[in-house]
Amino acid sequence: MLRFGKKEPNAEELRQALAHLERAAHLAPNESKIHYALARVYRRMGPIEDAAKEMRAYQELKSKEDKLNPRFTALRMQGK
Repeated sequence: MLRFGKKEPNAEELRQALAHLERAAHLAPNESKIHYALARVYRRMGPIEDAAKEMRAYQELKSKEDKLNPRFTALRMQGK
């Protein structure tokens, strides 16, 4: 998953992250974390429509994951 440290990523780093994440999304289209990371990169680079599309995909997949594992969801909501 894409994680930004204290240093702001430059344009080349964002392009590289985007290329890797797009490939990852192709290989694992049902992995919510990949779509979330893509949304973050698109939000920074554009186009904003792609960021919105990836955020919708993330939310849809995350909702399905939460329904499949309600105990984990309950623990997460309790902050554990």
